[in-house]
Amino acid sequence: MVPIDSLIESVRRGKWFRPGQIPTIGDILDHVERAMNADAHCPIILSSESRVMDGSHRVVAASIRGDATIRAVRFSENPAPQYVEKIDSSVI
Repeated sequence: MVPIDSLIESVRRGKWFRPGQIPTIGDILDHVERAMNADAHCPIILSSESRVMDGSHRVVAASIRGDATIRAVRFSENPAPQYVEKIDSSVI
């Protein structure tokens, strides 16, 4: 269990939108809905430096609910980055 307060700075620095993208109210609503529907039983994933790698929506929801802690797993050593290329479905 990790204190929500210790994660807020990491989540506030995170990005849900592309650089230069101006989110619409609908975009923000979509993220609020994702946060409020996130499965609170699944632990978030933290880097070895305790940055949120996966689970920012769950952290947001827990903060809004006023939860003091959240379930988390933390890497002792960060894995190497993996990149997935987007496939253009129009050429398949």
